[in-house]
Amino acid sequence: MAADLARVRRRRRLVRAGVAIAACLAVLAVAVGLWPAAEVPLAEAVARVETSFGGVVVREPSGGLRSLSAGDRIRQGQRVEVGQRSGLGVIMLDADLRLGADSTVVFAADAVELLDGRLYVDTRGSRLGELRIVTRAGTFEHLGTQYLVSVEAGEVVGAVREGRIVLHGPTGDVTLAASDPAASMVVVSSGGELTTRAVSSTAELWHWVADLSPGFVLVGRNADDAFRWVARERGQRLEYASPAARWAARSARLGGSDDRPLPADEVVAVIAAATELRAVSEQDGAVLSVSLGSKAD
Repeated sequence: MAADLARVRRRRRLVRAGVAIAACLAVLAVAVGLWPAAEVPLAEAVARVETSFGGVVVREPSGGLRSLSAGDRIRQGQRVEVGQRSGLGVIMLDADLRLGADSTVVFAADAVELLDGRLYVDTRGSRLGELRIVTRAGTFEHLGTQYLVSVEAGEVVGAVREGRIVLHGPTGDVTLAASDPAASMVVVSSGGELTTRAVSSTAELWHWVADLSPGFVLVGRNADDAFRWVARERGQRLEYASPAARWAARSARLGGSDDRPLPADEVVAVIAAATELRAVSEQDGAVLSVSLGSKAD
């Protein structure tokens, strides 16, 4: 009887030891890749790349870098780095976002954290307050607008040239509103000092934005639509020299087979070549003036 009991106990010890060894082997197999580990679900895609040039990369969770090009998706939590002489344009929450050279951001579901560099936002298709830009000086929220935010050398700048934005800072809220033809700017120094002032809607701080424009497709559109787009891209006010010029622009429907998106300068040049409409910048660039002239050769 005693001998039988000893044998049972010995068998139980052997079974427990076998289970422990099997568990250790399973852990080791996963560690060295012999047994596939559970698949980690990908984070939600929050933005789509429209334009990319130069050195633009996304930093993967593993620490590796992957280049971004048109059509790629950016996922929640990913850090994107834009190199020197580079640029990135994305669509997020139906808003047009453009990142200038030497910029670093982190994407969230409804916000972008700007760690360094310059970010331009055109929220034309986005609902009020839907997209937020987070900086060390506070969070910028739009109220229907075109605006930019920059973080450089510890200084945070916010400027709006259409509509309004609100900066929710540590000491309270600051609202900036654009007033034709001027834009408004807020500057928060590295020491936290806050100042506001007016700035031209066509000032140099906006110039880099045009390099990342999505472009305008002329085919099937009228010249008035095109001129309005050009003026908005440049931060200008559109004016017609005469009622006849305005009527001609609204009547001129542009044809052809070239459906490529064109930058603003090319849009103006193509219309001049195809019609008698001439668009020139006046009043130090603040106004896009359209008049009738002779058709270009």
